[in-house]
Amino acid sequence: MSENTLFKKSYTRQEIEECFQWLEQHIDSLPTSMRLSPSINIPDVRHTVTTSIFKLRHQMGAKTIYSGQFSILCMIREKAAAAMEKDNQA
Repeated sequence: MSENTLFKKSYTRQEIEECFQWLEQHIDSLPTSMRLSPSINIPDVRHTVTTSIFKLRHQMGAKTIYSGQFSILCMIREKAAAAMEKDNQA
């Protein structure tokens, strides 16, 4: 079974912002849907990314962030980046 190796209990503000920026810069290149693991299927990736970033940015003002939600964004970024790199090599 695939394990989310990106899940951590806490992330630095820099890690969070870098992930957000990458996803926002590549939002139009993200696939419509994405299976992250056998148990995690994202049917509307762009909607999930935009709403999650909005909610997590709002939570950052309170100096807290839900690491589970953020780790999903990290997984989306990792999988999308790998697919884009593979496409560029073809």
